Amino acid sequence: MQHITLSEYLSKTIAAKRLACRHEKNRKRFWSQAAIARRAGLSVGILGMLLNGQRTTCSAETVRKLAKGLRVSFQDVSDVVRVQTIATKEAEIESLRGQSSGVAA
Repeated sequence: MQHITLSEYLSKTIAAKRLACRHEKNRKRFWSQAAIARRAGLSVGILGMLLNGQRTTCSAETVRKLAKGLRVSFQDVSDVVRVQTIATKEAEIESLRGQSSGVAA
């Protein structure tokens, strides 16, 4: 799987869903952040933080809610979150390794 952030996934998914709408007024109304947040049972603020990358991790319950709001499978969203979490942990480990290699024994 290609490494993609949760923010990128959400932005691309919403853009694709908007393009798939036949009618312009439905596109704007149905796929607005407010409408997605309402369907998901999340606040617009939380959705906004996830979209702009201010919040990069979330619980399984939030993943379930995002999937519902976006009308995609739980697996689709959870795969992105899992990959992002693994990449973050790997970066943290590498950072710690770099710090420990500079310490005199």
